[in-house]
Amino acid sequence: MENTKTANASEASVSEASVSTRQKIEAAEALERDHNWTAKLIIETLRNYEGKKLTRRILPNITRVLGQEVTLDDSYGTLRLQTEAYWRNKDNPGPGAVSLFIPVPLGSTTLPVVNIDEITEANERYLSAALERNNRRAEMLNSDVPERIDAQLAALAAASKELERLTDYATCPDWCALRKA
Repeated sequence: MENTKTANASEASVSEASVSTRQKIEAAEALERDHNWTAKLIIETLRNYEGKKLTRRILPNITRVLGQEVTLDDSYGTLRLQTEAYWRNKDNPGPGAVSLFIPVPLGSTTLPVVNIDEITEANERYLSAALERNNRRAEMLNSDVPERIDAQLAALAAASKELERLTDYATCPDWCALRKA
């Protein structure tokens, strides 16, 4: 069993290493675009309830529009509107995974009134900040920066391997002190 885990971990690291920086940036851009689209769709659906109390009865309408379940999470003193894709895989959120912060007046124990401006401002990470990050990614993708990063990572890996070889205990009895340097 242990050998299987080691083999799987080894395959994962080889697989991860075979993905170029350009591919990673492109994948991050696509995922961010998806999160932005999902957040906008939720906010546009909530716009129909502007000025009305946010209740759990609104959720089926958002679920119908998104095509996935949406819940209100009021844990830890905050209120979040979360998609099923988010709460099913919080550690590695994929497409459609969004957790929108819903501003609630301090000390309030009731659900708030829908205020689109406040919700938009509180969730910039999915909206304008996401667009800004994708613009910076596009600039990187339109240059040779991803390939330069790959070259530097390869050089770092080779240097690390050589350092490991040079400071191996069998070769160097002071390996512990040298590795701390």
